[in-house]
Amino acid sequence: MKQMLAKLLENLVFPGIRYGSLARCRPFCCVLQIMPNTWNNPSTAYDATMAGVKESIKRVGFPTIDLMLLHAPGQAEGRADAWRALEDAQQQGLLRSIGVSNFGIPHLEKLAQSSRITPAVNQIELHPWLQWRKEVEYCNSKGIILEAYSPLAKASKLSDPKLVDLAQKVNKTPAQMLLRWSLQKGFVVLPKSTNPERQKANADVGGWELSNADMAEMDSWEADLVTGWDPIRDHPV
Repeated sequence: MKQMLAKLLENLVFPGIRYGSLARCRPFCCVLQIMPNTWNNPSTAYDATMAGVKESIKRVGFPTIDLMLLHAPGQAEGRADAWRALEDAQQQGLLRSIGVSNFGIPHLEKLAQSSRITPAVNQIELHPWLQWRKEVEYCNSKGIILEAYSPLAKASKLSDPKLVDLAQKVNKTPAQMLLRWSLQKGFVVLPKSTNPERQKANADVGGWELSNADMAEMDSWEADLVTGWDPIRDHPV
């Protein structure tokens, strides 16, 4: 499904931007294109990954892509070659930045043994009920930016009484509270909504802050709640 969405962006959305009124300002173009099955065959991992980069650039229609990630650790064999392809693509000017997604500390440490470039980003599920504290501390120590996907916990906690009470106290929506928590943690947030009013509300998270007490309260909600898949634990090192 995620690979299909990435293809949809490349084939339909980005061409519209390229030839439309936004072409003059060139948007930040992040493509989660390199899926784990790309390097299932270690003997072709490098070539397949490089081909995926060039195919994405051709579809998007820009000379470079701002950020490309290895979407998950996947199989250990071939992972280093897939990353090497991204490193070479960056050095060739095809990619501005490269990163990973769903990598745990052991995956990052293993990658560091053979890599020339430290990932700029690690995109993982992050919200008050899934804080990955050790992983966050590790990434911060290495200068790796945390991108929080599913920062709203797939809406599964928006009716949680503790969250609702805290949101009412500061006259904000539960979703705004979760996004503000992530921002104050230093995460890049990636919320999703198809509702225009919710999209507008989700964007209105600047100009105010949660108090230290409110942040501490939300920090206490850790519950190891994974709302999607769990490659950090499930994919081999």
